[in-house]
Amino acid sequence: LNKNFLNHEVEGLKDVLVKLNDIGVSGVFFYDLVVLQLKKELNLDINLVWNQTHMVNNYRTCDYYHSKGVKYALLGKEITLDEIVEICNKSSISCMVEVVSLPSVAFSRRKLITNYYKDLNKKGSNKLTVTEKITNQDYELIEDENGTNFLLKQVTNGTGIIKDLFDINVEYIVIREYGIKDI
Repeated sequence: LNKNFLNHEVEGLKDVLVKLNDIGVSGVFFYDLVVLQLKKELNLDINLVWNQTHMVNNYRTCDYYHSKGVKYALLGKEITLDEIVEICNKSSISCMVEVVSLPSVAFSRRKLITNYYKDLNKKGSNKLTVTEKITNQDYELIEDENGTNFLLKQVTNGTGIIKDLFDINVEYIVIREYGIKDI
């Protein structure tokens, strides 16, 4: 459930949350705070994983979400090992760290690739590689029913810190394959 929800999707979201709660899933990743609100309103016993990408970067905010009933936090991909250690040591929340992925650097609800090709009067696909002019860094844009995701077109490999993560009691590491097979 790791997306922004539109108003017309909330009733269906309630049904999904109740079903997930009833079958006893270990946890649900969420981005939109409506998931946290619905957990409270529906009195659900489901574990939530706060995953707001670049927002999960300090222990005080992690503690705030923990006080609201969130059990886990997937820490931001751009923070350092020292910052991860500080959050894990000072926060009550259980930390998760993504160690392999194509990091998401931006997201838009808009169909940006579709609009791009439409403006050019061309037929295109749902993927597009763009190069940022100053850094010459490539980004993979992938469009789906939820919008357009901007991914760094370079696999981030943090497997070298896995032992350090276990030493500070990180309960879960995440290996996210989304988009990797395409580069």
